[in-house]
Amino acid sequence: MRVQHFILASFLLIISPTSQAVKSYGKLNHNTSYSDLEIRRTSGNNSCRLSITVQNESRTLRDAVGVKLYAFDIHKNLLWSKYLSIGTLGPKGKASAHSRVRPCTEDHPYQMQFKVYH
Repeated sequence: MRVQHFILASFLLIISPTSQAVKSYGKLNHNTSYSDLEIRRTSGNNSCRLSITVQNESRTLRDAVGVKLYAFDIHKNLLWSKYLSIGTLGPKGKASAHSRVRPCTEDHPYQMQFKVYH
């Protein structure tokens, strides 16, 4: 299996004190994009639900896809990293994954970075 790394420029997500979702969209390379990157606080505990969809527009990716997300605080300290195994992209070239992450505190700014493996 060939491994490629695409690193996306960082962007800021601020976690709402409610369970309101925070979403982001963007390109990973010329024919691979991500959408519905969502961080949503879960009620009653110090965790969040993280989900992402990856799509390859040329539908040429047949190997399994994984996304590693890194969250940094405003001082560039690593808060957590999470690998999501998305699996093989479906017939429309799209696949999704979700997981729980912690800590995930109210009004916490996250600086996110991606690495995508396939």
